[in-house]
Parts: sequence; structure tokens; C-alpha cells
Amino acid sequence: MLQNLLISILFRCPACNHSSESRSFPYCTACIDSLTPCPPLCKNCASPACIATSQLSCSRQWIKNDLIDSFHAGYVLAGPGYKVLKRWKVRHGIFSDKRILKVLDTFCIKLQKLNIQAIIPMPQKFKRSWAIGGSPAEKIAHTISKKSKIPLMTALKICPSTTQGKRQAELSQIDRIQNKLNFSVASSEIDRPISDILLVDDFMTTGHTLRQAAHVLKISNAGKIHVFCLGIRLDQAQQHTHLGYCT
Repeated sequence: MLQNLLISILFRCPACNHSSESRSFPYCTACIDSLTPCPPLCKNCASPACIATSQLSCSRQWIKNDLIDSFHAGYVLAGPGYKVLKRWKVRHGIFSDKRILKVLDTFCIKLQKLNIQAIIPMPQKFKRSWAIGGSPAEKIAHTISKKSKIPLMTALKICPSTTQGKRQAELSQIDRIQNKLNFSVASSEIDRPISDILLVDDFMTTGHTLRQAAHVLKISNAGKIHVFCLGIRLDQAQQHTHLGYCT
């Protein structure tokens, strides 16, 4: 009783600034309950609303993901939980990381079935990384590497975007797909064929950035490419149909 009282007085939820509770510390119970675990993703269109065994059975067959062998995600970015995860990106810390990245325990068990030889985080521009206190993708990749004992490689580098220097997250869905992203691979990192790679990012909306990165890795001796994102975002129609959100 005294412990809960002290926590409610001294500690505030980093997502909503309400009082934290001991069982969900450092977040409040409402914020933790708002996180939506992600179900298995379609191997073709990467949507949690389409569970397909092949491209022919996919409900969105016009989406081609020939370069990526499988998609995985921790959470669905929808409703209040989306705001919690967005706040984590800019207000992360030891206790916040431990609570939000707990979902990686389950994923690392699934990871044992894949013959992953290297984990590669999606790169982030230095200015953005400095502004939010470090790259979330690198933090996620480092945690997966530590739990799975699979080596981490910082092989990808990002070149300036052609869309007036804007970040991909600042663009509309149409602009994201049309935006030409340029990546390069450090030859010193991938100097021999690697059978399976786990490409890690924080959030995925259209998957355009990941496909561009996968293309660069493929022409640089990479074999199979699997993707893990902490969160995947449905479009507005899917959120309304499958989750009841109209955001």
C-alpha cells in the first residue's frame, strides 16, 4: 500500500503524465492496456488483417514484397497505444525500454526457427537521432541481438531524401511510396554472402523504406531477408474495419 502511494506521488507515466502504478511501472495501467499485440503478418502485404499462406491467397495481391521473406511486429499502431509508442521513441529510458521492449521476449522465441546470421537496424540521420536521444531502431536491434546472441551489424547508411529533405514519417502515404530513398552498404560489413538477415525498424506504415533497404542488401550478397518492426500501422480503413478506430 505504501509502495503504491509513493509511486503515485513521485512517479508519473511517461506517456500520459498520470500516476504510475507498481504493476505497470513506469507506465500507468491505462497506457499499458492500450497497447495492442500484433498478430501474425501476411508474408506478402505485411498486414495483420490479412493472414495469407501465399501471394495468391493475399487480399492485397497488388502489393509485391518479393525481396522480403517474412514480416514480424510487436504491436499494432492504432488507438491510444499508438500515442504511447510514439512517446516512447522520444522519452525512452531504462525502465520504459524494459516495459515496452518486453514484447521482444516472445519474438526471440520465434526467431529460433529462422536461420538468422546477422541483425541489421535501419539507419537514421544523425540530426534526428540526436534530437530524440538515440536511434529507436538501433535500440530494438541491440536488444534482439543481446537476447538472441545473434551478431549486430550496422551495415546500412542512408543518403539524403529527394523529397525536400523531409523525413519519411512526415510524408503522406502516397508521398512515402513515391519518395526515392537511397541507401548504401558498407563493404567492410558485408564482405561475404549472408544467408539470412533480420532487418529491424521501429515503425512500419507502407513498408516502402524497408523494401528499398532490402533491395540494396540483396545486391550486396544478402540471402533471405526477414523484417521485424516494433509497431505496424494499419491504414484508416483497416483500423476502422478491424479495430473500430476512426483515427
